[in-house]
Amino acid sequence: MKRRVSLAATRAALAGALLSVLAGCAFLPAGMGGTVEKPKPAELQANPNLLGVRPAWNAKLGKVDFPLVVAVSGNVAAIAASDGTVVGLEASTGREQWRGSAGGPLAAGVGFDGSTAAVVTRGNEVVAFASGREVWRQKLHALSYTAPLVAGARVFVLAADRSVTAYDGGTGRRLWSQQRTGDPLVLRQAGVILAVGDTLVVGQGGRLVGLNP
Repeated sequence: MKRRVSLAATRAALAGALLSVLAGCAFLPAGMGGTVEKPKPAELQANPNLLGVRPAWNAKLGKVDFPLVVAVSGNVAAIAASDGTVVGLEASTGREQWRGSAGGPLAAGVGFDGSTAAVVTRGNEVVAFASGREVWRQKLHALSYTAPLVAGARVFVLAADRSVTAYDGGTGRRLWSQQRTGDPLVLRQAGVILAVGDTLVVGQGGRLVGLNP
């Protein structure tokens, strides 16, 4: 029994001595067995390339319950509200340049090229404006939830059935229509229609298609 107690006491003494040695090593200089303090990262300096942002102006238009599109051309920004209101604002000051109405709720809007603005109504019509004055409207053969693209004196409409139709921007005359076959599914959401150089790019199903405008 005495031997066992003596052995336990010896082990405890050795453990205590080892802890004392390790504790002493913690205060030794680097390279002599001591621990090295972790370097502290320097505080980040202000980025001179960052600019403070503040509102330049604000304008109230009305409720918008479709994907908001702000079409900017030159110094004029065209915006449309769900009640059919279409407004052109001076981009630098927010001052109203012109205002028009489609005469009913909108499903999508707005496209604008600096002279012609176009929207799509819930009555399934595309309506074009010049300086806020309605110049023409055409009945669509299918629903559309995508803001028209106005470019090159034309108005391009992407319908929910994935068809693409081009209208003359000044008269509303239908110029051509392109229908993708084999896709009966209709999506109640905005699609892709944009100009890339001289190519009209549209989203049809899971594909992007380039068309000669």
